[in-house]
Amino acid sequence: MALTLITPPAAEPIGVDKAKEHANIAADFTADDALLEGFIITARQRGELLTNAAWIQSTWEERLIAFPKGLIRLPLHPVQEVISVSYIDGDGQSQALSTDDYQVRIFGQLSQCELHPAYGRSWPAARAVPDAVTIRFTAGWPVDEVPEALLTWLKAMVSTMYEHREDIQAGYGQGLQKLPGRFFDGLLDRYTLKEMA
Repeated sequence: MALTLITPPAAEPIGVDKAKEHANIAADFTADDALLEGFIITARQRGELLTNAAWIQSTWEERLIAFPKGLIRLPLHPVQEVISVSYIDGDGQSQALSTDDYQVRIFGQLSQCELHPAYGRSWPAARAVPDAVTIRFTAGWPVDEVPEALLTWLKAMVSTMYEHREDIQAGYGQGLQKLPGRFFDGLLDRYTLKEMA
């Protein structure tokens, strides 16, 4: 399985203005705006990795070496739409499956997605080559619908990165201490897609 970002998000969940507000940085202080923009992207990408989610609508491709015997479960959420399913046939030609050939099931609070062969059908035989099967889909919340817990986590991480440019800090009379993170990471739990066997 190989997951590839095709079209990145058009915007970030928060802007520099919200990051400044949370970190108590004066709105008219612009010298660190580029730094904050980088922290926002970095924190969002870290949050996406921790939750197996696309936080903002974006287009992805999942590539498989073959069709499985049963269902295909996409590894990212919340899935908005399956755009296409294609494969390399025995002659080495790319073939697009008709939407009549498979069913898409988007379910649960996290909008997980499974693809099944349509009733009475099975997946076609794909040539035994890497990336023989390609599923293109969109995942992520619209920028104005990102859950508040994720936004709170994002702002906290950006503020922490801005205030502490290192992973450790000097404690007062206690030497170096690792910054606490589990409380803030706990904000992600409800939106985290757990590994499935």
